[in-house]
Amino acid sequence: PEPPMLRPARAGAEHPTPHPAAPGWRTSLAQLRAQWAFDTRGVLRGVAFLVLLALGLANTFGALALSGQIYGTPVLPVTHVVLDSATGGISLFLIIMIVFYAGELTWRERTQRVAEVSDAFPVADWVALGAKFGALAATILATLVVAMLFALGWQLAHGFTHVEPGLYLSTLALKTIPFLLMAAMALFWQALANNKFLGYLFNILWLVLSSI
Repeated sequence: PEPPMLRPARAGAEHPTPHPAAPGWRTSLAQLRAQWAFDTRGVLRGVAFLVLLALGLANTFGALALSGQIYGTPVLPVTHVVLDSATGGISLFLIIMIVFYAGELTWRERTQRVAEVSDAFPVADWVALGAKFGALAATILATLVVAMLFALGWQLAHGFTHVEPGLYLSTLALKTIPFLLMAAMALFWQALANNKFLGYLFNILWLVLSSI
Protein backbone atom coordinates (compact mmCIF):
# COMPACT_ATOMS: atom_id res chain seq x y z
CA PRO A 1 0.00 0.00 0.00
CA GLU A 2 0.98 3.58 -0.60
CA PRO A 3 1.55 6.10 2.19
CA PRO A 4 -1.34 8.60 2.39
CA MET A 5 0.81 11.44 1.07
CA LEU A 6 1.59 9.45 -2.10
CA ARG A 7 -1.98 8.64 -3.05
CA PRO A 8 -3.29 10.40 -6.19
CA ALA A 9 -5.30 13.55 -5.73
CA ARG A 10 -9.09 13.50 -6.03
CA ALA A 11 -10.81 14.36 -9.26
CA GLY A 12 -11.10 18.06 -9.79
CA ALA A 13 -7.51 18.81 -8.79
CA GLU A 14 -6.27 19.06 -12.39
CA HIS A 15 -4.53 22.39 -11.75
CA PRO A 16 -2.39 22.09 -8.64
CA THR A 17 -0.85 25.23 -7.23
CA PRO A 18 2.82 25.45 -8.29
CA HIS A 19 3.93 26.62 -4.85
CA PRO A 20 1.42 25.36 -2.27
CA ALA A 21 1.20 27.24 0.99
CA ALA A 22 2.34 25.61 4.19
CA PRO A 23 -0.51 23.48 5.62
CA GLY A 24 -2.42 24.76 8.62
CA TRP A 25 -2.49 22.92 11.91
CA ARG A 26 -5.83 21.24 11.13
CA THR A 27 -4.45 19.90 7.89
CA SER A 28 -1.24 18.81 9.61
CA LEU A 29 -3.18 16.96 12.30
CA ALA A 30 -5.27 15.19 9.66
CA GLN A 31 -2.07 14.23 7.82
CA LEU A 32 -0.54 13.03 11.10
CA ARG A 33 -3.56 10.87 11.87
CA ALA A 34 -3.61 9.32 8.40
CA GLN A 35 0.14 8.70 8.34
CA TRP A 36 0.10 7.28 11.89
CA ALA A 37 -2.69 4.86 10.98
CA PHE A 38 -0.80 3.77 7.86
CA ASP A 39 2.48 3.25 9.72
CA THR A 40 0.82 1.44 12.62
CA ARG A 41 -1.04 -0.96 10.35
CA GLY A 42 2.18 -1.68 8.51
CA VAL A 43 3.94 -2.61 11.76
CA LEU A 44 1.19 -4.57 13.51
CA ARG A 45 0.34 -6.59 10.40
CA GLY A 46 3.97 -7.26 9.54
CA VAL A 47 5.46 -10.74 9.67
CA ALA A 48 8.44 -9.54 11.73
CA PHE A 49 6.17 -8.14 14.44
CA LEU A 50 4.06 -11.30 14.63
CA VAL A 51 7.12 -13.56 14.78
CA LEU A 52 8.78 -11.46 17.49
CA LEU A 53 5.52 -11.33 19.44
CA ALA A 54 5.15 -15.12 19.25
CA LEU A 55 8.74 -15.61 20.43
CA GLY A 56 8.18 -13.11 23.22
CA LEU A 57 5.06 -14.92 24.39
CA ALA A 58 6.92 -18.24 24.34
CA ASN A 59 9.61 -16.69 26.51
CA THR A 60 6.90 -15.22 28.75
CA PHE A 61 5.37 -18.67 29.13
CA GLY A 62 8.72 -20.00 30.33
CA ALA A 63 9.15 -17.11 32.74
CA LEU A 64 5.68 -17.66 34.18
CA ALA A 65 6.31 -21.38 34.56
CA LEU A 66 9.52 -20.70 36.48
CA SER A 67 7.76 -18.15 38.70
CA GLY A 68 5.57 -20.90 40.13
CA GLN A 69 8.30 -21.94 42.54
CA ILE A 70 10.90 -20.13 44.63
CA TYR A 71 13.66 -22.37 46.01
CA GLY A 72 11.42 -25.37 45.46
CA THR A 73 8.47 -23.86 47.29
CA PRO A 74 5.23 -23.43 45.30
CA VAL A 75 4.11 -19.82 44.96
CA LEU A 76 0.60 -18.60 44.24
CA PRO A 77 0.26 -16.70 40.91
CA VAL A 78 -0.40 -13.37 42.59
CA THR A 79 -0.66 -10.36 40.34
CA HIS A 80 2.67 -8.69 41.05
CA VAL A 81 4.56 -11.96 40.53
CA VAL A 82 2.97 -12.80 37.18
CA LEU A 83 3.29 -9.20 35.98
CA ASP A 84 7.01 -9.13 36.76
CA SER A 85 7.46 -12.42 34.91
CA ALA A 86 5.33 -11.39 31.92
CA THR A 87 6.94 -7.98 31.40
CA GLY A 88 10.39 -9.44 31.98
CA GLY A 89 9.75 -12.22 29.47
CA ILE A 90 8.56 -9.89 26.72
CA SER A 91 11.03 -7.03 27.26
CA LEU A 92 13.94 -8.30 25.13
CA PHE A 93 11.71 -8.92 22.14
CA LEU A 94 10.04 -5.54 22.56
CA ILE A 95 13.46 -3.88 22.50
CA ILE A 96 14.24 -5.74 19.26
CA MET A 97 10.94 -4.52 17.79
CA ILE A 98 11.70 -0.91 18.69
CA VAL A 99 15.20 -0.95 17.22
CA PHE A 100 14.15 -2.82 14.08
CA TYR A 101 11.04 -0.78 13.29
CA ALA A 102 12.72 2.54 14.05
CA GLY A 103 15.01 1.76 11.12
CA GLU A 104 12.28 0.34 8.90
CA LEU A 105 9.96 3.31 9.40
CA THR A 106 12.71 5.91 9.03
CA TRP A 107 14.10 4.46 5.81
CA ARG A 108 10.94 3.05 4.21
CA GLU A 109 10.51 5.80 1.63
CA ARG A 110 14.15 5.60 0.56
CA THR A 111 14.04 1.82 0.41
CA GLN A 112 10.98 2.00 -1.85
CA ARG A 113 12.62 4.80 -3.88
CA VAL A 114 9.80 7.29 -3.29
CA ALA A 115 11.65 9.68 -0.97
CA GLU A 116 11.96 12.38 -3.64
CA VAL A 117 8.23 12.21 -4.32
CA SER A 118 7.17 12.28 -0.66
CA ASP A 119 9.55 15.17 0.07
CA ALA A 120 7.80 17.26 -2.59
CA PHE A 121 4.44 17.15 -0.82
CA PRO A 122 3.39 20.04 1.46
CA VAL A 123 3.73 18.05 4.68
CA ALA A 124 5.45 19.44 7.77
CA ASP A 125 8.56 17.56 8.85
CA TRP A 126 7.14 16.91 12.30
CA VAL A 127 4.17 15.05 10.80
CA ALA A 128 6.27 12.20 9.41
CA LEU A 129 8.40 12.02 12.55
CA GLY A 130 5.36 12.14 14.84
CA ALA A 131 3.65 9.38 12.86
CA LYS A 132 6.71 7.14 13.15
CA PHE A 133 6.97 7.74 16.89
CA GLY A 134 3.23 7.14 17.25
CA ALA A 135 3.52 3.84 15.38
CA LEU A 136 6.31 2.73 17.72
CA ALA A 137 4.21 3.83 20.71
CA ALA A 138 1.26 1.77 19.43
CA THR A 139 3.58 -1.22 18.97
CA ILE A 140 4.87 -0.88 22.53
CA LEU A 141 1.39 -0.57 23.98
CA ALA A 142 -0.01 -3.47 21.95
CA THR A 143 2.87 -5.77 22.92
CA LEU A 144 2.63 -4.98 26.62
CA VAL A 145 -1.16 -5.37 26.61
CA VAL A 146 -0.87 -8.81 24.96
CA ALA A 147 1.76 -9.86 27.51
CA MET A 148 -0.45 -8.72 30.38
CA LEU A 149 -3.49 -10.47 28.96
CA PHE A 150 -1.30 -13.58 28.78
CA ALA A 151 -0.44 -13.09 32.46
CA LEU A 152 -4.10 -12.63 33.35
CA GLY A 153 -4.98 -15.82 31.50
CA TRP A 154 -2.20 -17.61 33.40
CA GLN A 155 -3.72 -16.53 36.72
CA LEU A 156 -7.22 -17.62 35.76
CA ALA A 157 -6.00 -20.92 34.29
CA HIS A 158 -4.38 -21.73 37.64
CA GLY A 159 -7.55 -20.99 39.55
CA PHE A 160 -6.37 -17.66 40.96
CA THR A 161 -9.24 -15.19 40.63
CA HIS A 162 -8.01 -12.42 42.94
CA VAL A 163 -6.65 -10.36 40.06
CA GLU A 164 -5.92 -6.68 40.61
CA PRO A 165 -7.01 -4.57 37.62
CA GLY A 166 -5.58 -1.41 39.15
CA LEU A 167 -2.15 -3.01 39.43
CA TYR A 168 -2.36 -4.15 35.81
CA LEU A 169 -3.14 -0.62 34.63
CA SER A 170 -0.48 1.07 36.77
CA THR A 171 2.13 -1.46 35.68
CA LEU A 172 1.18 -0.91 32.04
CA ALA A 173 1.65 2.85 32.44
CA LEU A 174 4.96 2.55 34.30
CA LYS A 175 6.42 -0.05 31.94
CA THR A 176 5.39 1.91 28.84
CA ILE A 177 7.33 5.08 29.70
CA PRO A 178 10.90 3.65 29.46
CA PHE A 179 10.09 1.99 26.15
CA LEU A 180 8.69 5.26 24.78
CA LEU A 181 11.95 6.98 25.68
CA MET A 182 13.82 4.13 23.99
CA ALA A 183 11.71 4.59 20.86
CA ALA A 184 12.53 8.30 20.77
CA MET A 185 16.24 7.51 21.08
CA ALA A 186 16.02 4.83 18.39
CA LEU A 187 14.55 7.34 15.95
CA PHE A 188 17.17 9.90 16.97
CA TRP A 189 20.05 7.50 16.23
CA GLN A 190 18.54 6.61 12.86
CA ALA A 191 18.26 10.28 11.94
CA LEU A 192 21.78 11.00 13.15
CA ALA A 193 23.39 8.03 11.40
CA ASN A 194 21.92 8.83 7.95
CA ASN A 195 22.19 5.09 7.23
CA LYS A 196 19.81 2.40 8.42
CA PHE A 197 22.39 -0.20 9.39
CA LEU A 198 24.67 2.36 10.99
CA GLY A 199 21.61 3.51 12.92
CA TYR A 200 21.09 -0.07 14.10
CA LEU A 201 24.71 -0.16 15.25
CA PHE A 202 24.33 3.13 17.14
CA ASN A 203 21.21 1.81 18.83
CA ILE A 204 22.89 -1.43 19.88
CA LEU A 205 25.94 0.40 21.23
CA TRP A 206 23.72 2.83 23.13
CA LEU A 207 21.71 -0.04 24.66
CA VAL A 208 24.88 -1.88 25.68
CA LEU A 209 26.50 1.21 27.19
CA SER A 210 23.33 2.25 29.02
CA SER A 211 23.03 -1.21 30.61
CA ILE A 212 26.56 -1.11 32.07
